[in-house]
Amino acid sequence: MEFIFTLLNIAALLGWCIVLVLLIMHTHTQHIYDEVWYEQIITILKYLEVICCIEVGRIAIGQLKGNLVLGLVLHMIRISCIVFVLPDGLATNPVKSTAEMNDGYAILEQPSSSLLILFSWCITEVTVSKLLFVCFDIFI
Repeated sequence: MEFIFTLLNIAALLGWCIVLVLLIMHTHTQHIYDEVWYEQIITILKYLEVICCIEVGRIAIGQLKGNLVLGLVLHMIRISCIVFVLPDGLATNPVKSTAEMNDGYAILEQPSSSLLILFSWCITEVTVSKLLFVCFDIFI
């Protein structure tokens, strides 16, 4: 059973890496906003949050050490953001028109708070996951 949880952790790490790459590609390419982009991000985030909720459940039943109250509050805030805040925030296009491109790169007028939230989540999850894998010597 532990092997399955290790695979879930690896899947979560890869998922957060994919979200980070998609964010970087979206902010540094000449592709102007399209609805498909942010719907893909939200879908991936929902799956990643399910994996996190499994981890909180494991803390609740005593399989993992951790602060249950902190885990519940943190992930309820994240679920609220994924369902209510991020879809509207990512739907706002901060990229200027094609005529205002600079050498093929999009110019952000002002990064939305949703993009900044996602960047911070991705960087946190990728670095923490990588550190845990290295510390417990279970990284592939």
